[in-house]
Amino acid sequence: MTVDFDLRSNYVQIINGKSSPTALTRHGLNPATLEALPEVPVETPKDLDDAADAAKAAFKIWSVTPYEDRKKAVLAYVDAIDQYSDQFRDLLITEQGKPISQATLETANSINWIRGMAGLPLLEDIIEDDNSRTVVTRHVPLSVVVAIVPWNFPLLLATGKIAPALLTGNKFFPPGVVQSLSGDDDLGPWLTSHPAIDKISFTGSTATRKRVFGGNDPAIVFPDVDIEKVAEKVAFFAFLNSGQVCLNLKRIYVHSSIFDAFKDALVRQVKSYIVGDRSKTGVTHGPLQNDMQYSRVKTFFDDIEK
Repeated sequence: MTVDFDLRSNYVQIINGKSSPTALTRHGLNPATLEALPEVPVETPKDLDDAADAAKAAFKIWSVTPYEDRKKAVLAYVDAIDQYSDQFRDLLITEQGKPISQATLETANSINWIRGMAGLPLLEDIIEDDNSRTVVTRHVPLSVVVAIVPWNFPLLLATGKIAPALLTGNKFFPPGVVQSLSGDDDLGPWLTSHPAIDKISFTGSTATRKRVFGGNDPAIVFPDVDIEKVAEKVAFFAFLNSGQVCLNLKRIYVHSSIFDAFKDALVRQVKSYIVGDRSKTGVTHGPLQNDMQYSRVKTFFDDIEK
């Protein structure tokens, strides 16, 4: 089915399959132009209670829905995302600041991820099978699952969390199976402490991670490496998504015998990057996504100077 839909319009929460506007909204800024982005909801504790109640009720039906039927629903869901893939790509460019190539890749990978998950069988493990008894480990739906998604890979991380939960029966879908909530800094603590939430899938910053439940991603460069190739890889994984990836390299340990040569190669590689308006072809790195991230990055330079 094809419908007209515009991802650039203002947004509402979805609770129990229905639009759920909020009295308070907020908006971000296009990090390249500083133009205001569409308004998004700021939920209340009551919104969360309503969403949790709806999810609990829907779970009773969805958890006993045959796996093949759940699979068909998930595939219909990804077909709908695919239908609007260009809009999702443009939204990533405008909202997150990704260059065209990276926004296209995130959109395509999100679609492929869901289809790949839908192709996996839900296996049972036979632990023991003899004349006296059969012991089987069967993975059953847990209940309500929360996906906390950050801003650096919003589409990929959301689909990567939602699709497996849907396939395994944890909540194209019946009302209440999927809720969409948006909020401010209060939302995370409300979600993680809510008594109706049975599982949390979280991706986010170190500071937030410490509140929800720390490695600092080093690279170790040995003297026998191909310096140019390794410098290219180290630079790529340090500056991927303009450095806005939790797994990006943050420390580099280089053997003293190749330190100067590696440093020079790394500098050449970084100087080859093209920084600018992410909507322009050829740009490799766009702007930082928000003021908080910009301020955080500036502290790195302060530390270096000290």
